[in-house]
Amino acid sequence: MAKLLRINMRTKQYKFEELSDEYSKLGGRALIAKLMINEVEPTCHPLGAENKIIFANGLFVGTSFPCPGRLSVGGKSPLTGGIKESNVGGLAATRMGQLGLRAIVIENAPEENGLYILVISKEKVEFFDGTVFKGLGNYATVEKLREKWGEKIATISIGPAGEQLLAAASVAASDLYGRPARHAGRGGMGAVLGSKKVKALVLLRPDEPEQDPIRDSEEFKNITREFNQILIPKKRGMTIYGTAGMVRVANELGGLPTQNFRVGKFDQMENISAEKLHEIITNRGGRPTEACSPGCVIRCSNMYVDEKGNYLTSGFEYETIAMNGSNLLIGDLDILAQIDRTCDDLGLDTIEMGNAMAVAMEAGLLKWGDGAAVLALLKEVAQGTPKGKLIASGAVTVGKVLGVKRVPHCKGQGFPAYDPRVFKAMGVTFATSPMGADHTSGPAIPGRKGWDPDKDYGDVPEARCKVELARELQIAVSICDAFGFCFFVGPDKWVLDYVLKILNAKYGWNWTFEDLIAYGKEILRTEHEFNKRAGVPQINRLPDFFYAEPLPPTNNKHDISADSLKGFQSFFLD
Repeated sequence: MAKLLRINMRTKQYKFEELSDEYSKLGGRALIAKLMINEVEPTCHPLGAENKIIFANGLFVGTSFPCPGRLSVGGKSPLTGGIKESNVGGLAATRMGQLGLRAIVIENAPEENGLYILVISKEKVEFFDGTVFKGLGNYATVEKLREKWGEKIATISIGPAGEQLLAAASVAASDLYGRPARHAGRGGMGAVLGSKKVKALVLLRPDEPEQDPIRDSEEFKNITREFNQILIPKKRGMTIYGTAGMVRVANELGGLPTQNFRVGKFDQMENISAEKLHEIITNRGGRPTEACSPGCVIRCSNMYVDEKGNYLTSGFEYETIAMNGSNLLIGDLDILAQIDRTCDDLGLDTIEMGNAMAVAMEAGLLKWGDGAAVLALLKEVAQGTPKGKLIASGAVTVGKVLGVKRVPHCKGQGFPAYDPRVFKAMGVTFATSPMGADHTSGPAIPGRKGWDPDKDYGDVPEARCKVELARELQIAVSICDAFGFCFFVGPDKWVLDYVLKILNAKYGWNWTFEDLIAYGKEILRTEHEFNKRAGVPQINRLPDFFYAEPLPPTNNKHDISADSLKGFQSFFLD
């Protein structure tokens, strides 16, 4: 059975624990939620010793289930003041499974100043002085770690933003090529890891990898094979063009964030489209398709190179392109790739940075469309200048300091790249999710339905049935996050039907669809309860301008009132 590893950073002690009955059926986001509400005082300071940071893999990790290698990273968020789970690809989740671990819980904080590297094997945790890594970016950090511990390690690390405890700091996970290019970006978990004085975790490859037993291996293999044969052709478009395909879709719908959510179409869209991205990558000898983690069959990631064919960045995705492209009026993929690389190296969430930079442009600190100025300001983060610290503290803080009211956020977290005046169900999720504005909590993109495939949930810009759709997708995604597979597999009814059959084959639980939905509801109930105890206001409202301002060219407004969402959390809390 997979174990839980506790690491106390004050005492430098560790303990491998058998999972209790309460935790034995939990993975990923579900395990994080339960550990947090059981063990963390919700009113604690996010960067204080009482908070914990938890790394948890899912119940399908290391199996032939598609895309099973997501790592959930969670704790109390310095951005939202509530619970946060952010998940990421890379090698870490799979390596944890090989080490026999379901979760790593880092507790407490050192009393002394310092910086540590934690090296984890099946038998022990070693604490190494990480002073020499102080101030290094993620790329240099991981290069040095690989020089010392070998190229087969998996790493989890932070950059200068995390060391400085800045609220937009991300956690980097090394990918299949050893690059720290996969990021748990949302919620400021990099700052929480930095508050524990941990620069990096090194996960050693065991000589004899662990593997959870499968109750009915033949049934598991047959159902998984059938599932993959259906899934892979369905995701062919994502394999070719990646998530950047959403640039054109959002633009055609009139919901592509442009100039801080003032407009829904970008006149330079063709320059940042998936087709242009694919053309540049292919012509320069990059890789237009890559797997983000072991077992990934969708392969929607990529490797972007510069004009000389040198590696620049990877995992160059829609959210980064839109929030730092159209949202800032920057129409140059080379500049956007440099922004992505710089954020990855510094350990910053590209979504939050796209919002923060837009707010800074509103204030006149930068000019709209000035990519060079964006890069220069990002580099000040590493230098620890006041402006660098400000921008890396997130959009809400930038707005408060610079006196800007137009800040697209919910619960302190900046908006992803979907204008809620067009993407209505996404707007409901932004307003109601325990995570704050987070598209991954309920990704209501075109064509996505809820539990009833025959039901008409209305077109994307319609208000009809969007509260119901958002609720159902939030439940479905919580299941994806708990079982540790990428939600690009789909939070769809037909996918959940396969999840149920594969789950029962692996564990012999004999669950029904209702049991699976109850599992997802319990995750959200726990998260909402934590936020309630933490005093996070349950306002369920978007910023006022989304209700008041028509969005050109569709002239849509967000017409799902906050009053109609008043009972949203009670659905889970009652």
